[in-house]
Amino acid sequence: MVDAANSFVFVRARDLGLKGNENIDEFGNNEATLKKCEEIRSVVAEIMGIAKREEATTKSPGVSKIAVVAPPAPYSTPKGQVEASQIDVVARMTALQKLP
Repeated sequence: MVDAANSFVFVRARDLGLKGNENIDEFGNNEATLKKCEEIRSVVAEIMGIAKREEATTKSPGVSKIAVVAPPAPYSTPKGQVEASQIDVVARMTALQKLP
């Protein structure tokens, strides 16, 4: 957990059963993964004193944010392929229980 203007929770992709380089459809449409991210986010909201766990989704849906991180891995963008050797980390962030 990090609180620097916006609080974030960093979660290893592998702990969610992910590789980290899933595309938007694979991650953003995976209801089970998004639900797990929200469960984690709700626990952290309570730990950080933002909201009670059971109220976090309704009372504080945007804080803390979740960042799913993984070691470098190749991935595709609309502009082309990015190779693992070109990056230091792969990350996806959720906001308001969705992948932006």
